[in-house]
Amino acid sequence: MKNKSKIILIICVAVVYTFFEASKFSAGIGDLIREQAQQSSIYNTHYEAELSSGAYTAGVDFPTGIYDIEAVKGNGFILKDDWSHDHIGGPIGVCEEKPYEKQYLNFYISEGCKLNVHSVTIKMKTDKASSEKLVTRDQPNTKTIELISGDYIAGTDFPAGVYDVVEVSGNVSVSCGNAICAALGPGTDESYPKQYKNISFKKGAKLSVLSINNDNFQTRDVIADLVPSK
Repeated sequence: MKNKSKIILIICVAVVYTFFEASKFSAGIGDLIREQAQQSSIYNTHYEAELSSGAYTAGVDFPTGIYDIEAVKGNGFILKDDWSHDHIGGPIGVCEEKPYEKQYLNFYISEGCKLNVHSVTIKMKTDKASSEKLVTRDQPNTKTIELISGDYIAGTDFPAGVYDVVEVSGNVSVSCGNAICAALGPGTDESYPKQYKNISFKKGAKLSVLSINNDNFQTRDVIADLVPSK
């Protein structure tokens, strides 16, 4: 048993060390690309916007660029899926206590990168946004789909695509596969926002809609709408 515990400890240390080294390597690349972006002639436009909970794509939902990001409502986190170019984000909120940061400065977001915003409203502001025109989202779907508690498969029970998930009745947990991708409510609390924007459901993706009651997940007839994202 002792030997097994030692092996587990060694593995944990190795994983943490690898993550730390990868983070340093990623940060170095991020600094280099951010410096190149600052010198580029296309990053010369003022842009600012507020984003609530959702998944946003640079070049589609907002211009690529180098942003200062500040929390304006709630406490949550932002997560950028571009490991190779920059740090990935972290807790952000209006709360002045750790682990929350009030803002992130010089946050470079590259073309096609997804910025995930959870349980917080942020303001993005820059004078170094790309001047290139935003790409229109590929959206063949036009109909709003009403869902009750249950399990669904994209492409079978509803058309695959990108949707805003909107709470209609009750506190709603929306799970994509094995992960919770949105926890929704009436919108009176940023922890349970009214909607989560731009969730991508590819063909075959599993979607579960459950109610949230006292931190326990229970199945009952709660309703959420899938609204095709603009």
